[in-house]
Amino acid sequence: MKPYYSQFPKTGTRSVLNTMDKKLVKSQGHIILKEAKIPENSKTFVTIREPLSYYISMYNYKVRSKDSVKNYGTMKNNSFNDFVNDYVKCNNLQKWEKPWKNNFRQKLILKYIQGKNLNIGYFTFLYIFYSYKDPETVLTQPNILEFLKNNKPDIDHIIRLEHLDNDYKQLVLNNDFPLVENWKHLNQSKKLFRINKNDYSHLKIYDQHIYENFYS
Repeated sequence: MKPYYSQFPKTGTRSVLNTMDKKLVKSQGHIILKEAKIPENSKTFVTIREPLSYYISMYNYKVRSKDSVKNYGTMKNNSFNDFVNDYVKCNNLQKWEKPWKNNFRQKLILKYIQGKNLNIGYFTFLYIFYSYKDPETVLTQPNILEFLKNNKPDIDHIIRLEHLDNDYKQLVLNNDFPLVENWKHLNQSKKLFRINKNDYSHLKIYDQHIYENFYS
């Protein structure tokens, strides 16, 4: 049975899809786990990455894109600090998610996340959508981070992009995943700017679960 890959955006999805190709059950785009059509008995996995690295990559993507529909090019006048306030801290996500489709995920964002000052970064919220079949139950918890720590996700396996080769080898050894000889690292973002990561160490509190469980 082919494994199902939950395509968490900006976590090396193109590299996984292009490398594994016909070895995977693939969704059409970045479909959250609740809406995924997963064959019975198919193992599932998701890729994640170190959150600050994710935010830098996402910011670069949104300010350099020439996509006429998303019009991210107009975002180039926004600094990384603007992005942190609007996107990381979930104060104005519509500004950075274009076009705003008002789909299931975005409706929950407006209802439970945006402007709530929950001290959880948007990366962790996306992790919830791509790793749990019932994200609304997670988002309605009185302490979301404690819930994440005490309740395993519905996704079977989590692979760190920075340790893609080694993490995937463990799946091959222990879970009968299809063998991959060489990963094709595609769509790697060019660094448009550099920051002193120490200046943003305070952001770790916003993605506490990810840092503590996968990058501690």
